[in-house]
Amino acid sequence: MSVDTRALLCKVNVENGCFRSPRDKDIAKDIWERHSLQNLLEALSHVSRDSSIKRIFNEKYIVILTVLIENGPDGWIKIFVDGFNDVNVQTLCVNSVRTISKVASAEVKSETEYGLFDAEDFPHVAKRSCLVLNILQTLLRKVTLCGRVYKELDTWTCLFQIGYFLFGIAAQQLKDNPWTNTNSETLANDSITLLLETFQCPSVCEFLLLDTKHVFPGDQDLHYSTHVKKSVIGKLLLQWKPHLQRKTWRKNPAIASSFSWCLQYLKYPYLSEFLELVLPPCLLFVDDHIVQNKEMGTRCLVHILQNATGEELRWYGRADVIYEALKLQMYTTEESLLGLTHDALLLILKVIVKDSENLGATTKYDEIFSLILQAAFHENKLVLRRVHSCSLHTFIECLGVNVVKYMKRLLELIEEYLEISDAPSEEARLNTLIALRSLIKTAWTRIPSHSDVIIKDLVKLIHQISTSESEVDDNQLLTLAVECLKLLKTLDETFVSKSIQQLQDLPFPNKVHAILQQVVVK
Repeated sequence: MSVDTRALLCKVNVENGCFRSPRDKDIAKDIWERHSLQNLLEALSHVSRDSSIKRIFNEKYIVILTVLIENGPDGWIKIFVDGFNDVNVQTLCVNSVRTISKVASAEVKSETEYGLFDAEDFPHVAKRSCLVLNILQTLLRKVTLCGRVYKELDTWTCLFQIGYFLFGIAAQQLKDNPWTNTNSETLANDSITLLLETFQCPSVCEFLLLDTKHVFPGDQDLHYSTHVKKSVIGKLLLQWKPHLQRKTWRKNPAIASSFSWCLQYLKYPYLSEFLELVLPPCLLFVDDHIVQNKEMGTRCLVHILQNATGEELRWYGRADVIYEALKLQMYTTEESLLGLTHDALLLILKVIVKDSENLGATTKYDEIFSLILQAAFHENKLVLRRVHSCSLHTFIECLGVNVVKYMKRLLELIEEYLEISDAPSEEARLNTLIALRSLIKTAWTRIPSHSDVIIKDLVKLIHQISTSESEVDDNQLLTLAVECLKLLKTLDETFVSKSIQQLQDLPFPNKVHAILQQVVVK
């Protein structure tokens, strides 16, 4: 397409999605008659995004072209659709749609000093994305309407090509990021809704798994399964693969974000076929030095562990690699990342460890539990106390009777955490009482030897809560404390009953005596 023709197109004046004057309509009619839609789309590749003057020219061009498509005659659109069904020109038609999608690229030229990006690193990306999303939406609707006018017209190939590229751009703009804005996020969500309606998919997962042979960007290596090479998500992963390597993914944060978002919709049993493609990027994210990237990678790993079978994760040592990557994060002091890491470790340990409850067994559960106890002791930050105590009860139950190896340290930790209030949530204390309850049930044969210590801790807690003037509702704490005392009484009734009767002679408030009386009453 010549420069003069591009200049002619930009002489068309549009306003609010319509032609401004009859003269503009006449110019548009001349363009519809003399130029194909494919050529008009390809013309975008001749305009650089780097020059500010050419960028403004390019943006104006896209706006005008969107109006031309919206108002274009059905015959003009039909010629474009026919091109996708012609083997000789199909590739050219696909490239014309790919050209428009490249305008919304959010790749950065180089990494920042600390690896963090802000909006200044992505100038005009959100605006360009809005233009691209708008034109692709318009084109998708127009092709759909054209198919209703020409009943014999096969629009499937064309629709799927447009839909594929529309989804790829929308996935980058769905969440709040430095390369997005409110308008682009809204348009992206509208695009996903339009795609699900157009292809009659009740969920994003079903759209990702649509089987098509008409979209063919990316790696077509034979060792990938047929389903991977034909599905939308498989083709996206193959297309993204070069951009999610160790040396490239940091320059493509928008693709990394899209990958993370799409992965959350890939559920069991479908995820298994894509493990080879999704696991390496997740491990790269986890291995990064930026906390946000580590969190993204850990969330991805949690999703994979929840939606893939243990046997598949054990193949080729995948589970061991995941475990080692997560174990390194146990030393972090970022509460959000640490909580995610505990969740992920519990999932991967179920895959790696078998028969952890066998008497005398020492497994990786012991390794992680020791690290948790080490980090939890004398922790002054309340937010970290909540994280450390959250998974204690689960590890105790997984260790089974082998938890007796940590009995002394665990009881010391319980005493330490019950002494300090973390109002108003009291989450750390609640977690600690739940852990104590699990300990009593799990290691019940050894508990009578420590009854005096446990009673002392629980009575101190009940007394502190009962005499506190805090407005926080502590009913849940008291309920759990009484439950632990009752469990203790079940194991060592004589000692517990005698101890509580002796406490009745002390000058405790009446509320404390009433609570303790609940334990001895059958």
